Amino acid sequence: MNLKGRASKAVTKYLSGHAEPEIDDLALGSSYDTALVIPAYRERVASIKRLILALPESCLVILVINAPRPDPATLDCLQALRAEPQIAHGRWWTLHRLASGHSTLIFDYCTTDHCPPIKQGVGLARKLGGDAALMLFADGTLATDRIYITDADARLPSDYLTRPWPSSASGVVFPFRHLLTGSAEQKAATLLFECRLHHYTSGLAFAKSQYAFPTLGSLIGVRAEAYAKVRGVPKRSAGEDFYLLNKLAKVGDVVPLRGQAIRLSNRQSNRVPIGTGPAMHSLVSNLQANEWPTFYAPASFQTLGLLLSALNQITLPEQLGELQDPAIKHYIESTQLVGQLSNLKQSAPSHTQFQRAVDAWFDGFRQLKFIHFLRDHWHPQVPLNQVLEAPWFHTPNRASMGNARYRQLQQLALAQPV
Repeated sequence: MNLKGRASKAVTKYLSGHAEPEIDDLALGSSYDTALVIPAYRERVASIKRLILALPESCLVILVINAPRPDPATLDCLQALRAEPQIAHGRWWTLHRLASGHSTLIFDYCTTDHCPPIKQGVGLARKLGGDAALMLFADGTLATDRIYITDADARLPSDYLTRPWPSSASGVVFPFRHLLTGSAEQKAATLLFECRLHHYTSGLAFAKSQYAFPTLGSLIGVRAEAYAKVRGVPKRSAGEDFYLLNKLAKVGDVVPLRGQAIRLSNRQSNRVPIGTGPAMHSLVSNLQANEWPTFYAPASFQTLGLLLSALNQITLPEQLGELQDPAIKHYIESTQLVGQLSNLKQSAPSHTQFQRAVDAWFDGFRQLKFIHFLRDHWHPQVPLNQVLEAPWFHTPNRASMGNARYRQLQQLALAQPV
């Protein structure tokens, strides 16, 4: 590796010990301002090219064409994208220059002898692209330390690459809107899916959680240093976006940005086990059978807020026993929470150390499990009309969804059978 002086100890250590081997021979001989990583599996070439042409030529687009097994549609996509003039190549990558002047760095992760393991899927594809971007930042090819990650069906706002990031940010999450296309059921399913996402994220913000951000892989930006510190994107076939952001929130701030939204497809899909595509498919099927979704009770987030407030104030784990809320007392007893925090206290004796340890331990995953505990034992799921009465949907920005979407959901709630 020929790394410039700006490659920190964390970046150098990551690239030498944890990066994917496909980038070992990566050297482009060109310079760019920044890089955008896009995994592509069974994607339309026209969608990918539309996304590329909307970007400035100074942005290097890193495409990881991947499939769990050789797939004709994905192989056709790889062949079509590689038909553009080639200006550099390695064992698993090729660099191309389009007639428009845009550059694409294409990784082949879909041929017979080179497919990602099924259980690592899109997470490994995102990681390979992120590793390549990190390497190119470290060797001076990229001017900025921002690594952008999205999906092939995204439509990016005009200021996507220039929108300011707070200096404290280890990562950012862009606002989003799904396109309202398809049948009446698909449009309704899209509104309900978005409501579920905004409700959960805004409920966490109401509870003053540091993990209050949407976890969609198409919305993410991450700083190079933070990417190295958390050892890149988790190699998972689903949920890699959630776990990446969860880790980033422990080394800095994950900041939800304001401004124009990334517009996302509302397509149904079974390419991954969980995510937007499968969720849309399930919602559409249920609506066609006149089965409507329910949502986490707003009271669950109020209870979460009480627990987070207590965790931020205690100096000794035993002080949790003073809490009077019956749901929290039940949770503490069921999970032996005091004992778990006592173990943390042994390795973090000072108050500051203990608070940092608690914040990292009671993370986005454990907070989700707490919400599920409340759902199962104290606060059952509620219908749409009750969710829309949550306090975060009565703020000026309607829990980040906007007034127009909120009114559409109100109309949908009126149409729901009692």
